[in-house]
Amino acid sequence: MTLAPFAVPEYTAADFSQETWWLSLIKAVFIIVFLIANVLLALWVERRGLGRMQTRPGPNVAGPLGLFQAFADAGKLLFKEDMWTRRAERFLYFLAPAIAAFAAFSVYAVIPMGPNVKIGNISTPLQLADMPVASLYILAIASLGL
Repeated sequence: MTLAPFAVPEYTAADFSQETWWLSLIKAVFIIVFLIANVLLALWVERRGLGRMQTRPGPNVAGPLGLFQAFADAGKLLFKEDMWTRRAERFLYFLAPAIAAFAAFSVYAVIPMGPNVKIGNISTPLQLADMPVASLYILAIASLGL
């Protein structure tokens, strides 16, 4: 009896040898746009569902099907008045959410988004970095957001 069907295949790392800096930048921007679009979609679905469950129109009427409500909320947030105490550290006030956002976005750098793609004469994997310890990286970075 052999254990051949249960043999673990050898780890094959993605090949980033042909990758240039602009290709990494394009992939990073793609990941950020993908994540922001998913957040907007989740907010829209949640608001539509809550509005139907509570039998009220709610924010579903801002624009066609309530699609512009998230943008209206973002505009309202940008133009709100900031209130500070006298001894508040403004740098730390802005640094804390930035660290949490960085932790949330950087986890997606090691998650493969698809197979290799060919851009011009360069074949590249759809991920920013390939690490043998990607799961440990995800756990370590996720702890920064707490």
